[in-house]
Amino acid sequence: MEELFGQSLTLLRGQKHDFLNHLQVISGLIQLGKSDQALNYIKTSITEINRDGSVAKLADSRMALFMVLLQREAKDKGVPLDIKVAESGAHLIPTATSAGAVRALAGEIIATLSTSAGKGNTVSAYISIAGQDKNMTMELIIHPVWDLPDDTQEKLHNCGCRVRQMGNTIKLIIPCIETKTE
Repeated sequence: MEELFGQSLTLLRGQKHDFLNHLQVISGLIQLGKSDQALNYIKTSITEINRDGSVAKLADSRMALFMVLLQREAKDKGVPLDIKVAESGAHLIPTATSAGAVRALAGEIIATLSTSAGKGNTVSAYISIAGQDKNMTMELIIHPVWDLPDDTQEKLHNCGCRVRQMGNTIKLIIPCIETKTE
């Protein structure tokens, strides 16, 4: 739990830094009389902030926080990460064991992409979250990934996740324990 508090504080510090940076860029553009560029920068920033905030739709606060932390980690490592949450997946809550396995997998993927970026390769990733109500499962598509280590696959299978690797995309079917409705 203490680690989660530390990660949350790091996230808040990073968001504060980003926000102040946005304000300084806008201020500089206005001071230089480049109001059109300032407006474009504001529009781009709004789009970016809204995109990164889509994980707030998740009913499971632990999964939402994890995804926000994952986005920040990816950004800090120079890996653009886009996470999309469909309405069908927003209200599902993964089982504790499957959520832990997904966190471990996503962390490995970011580390792999970061290593690739460090070698001069252009990398980006996306995670798509959608639900399958009739089966009480959440579908998580992670792209791109390369060889998924056997121990990671075993960990995912042991917690009830079904894994399908198609080229450099992984499709996980994650068991959920309940749904939240408004």
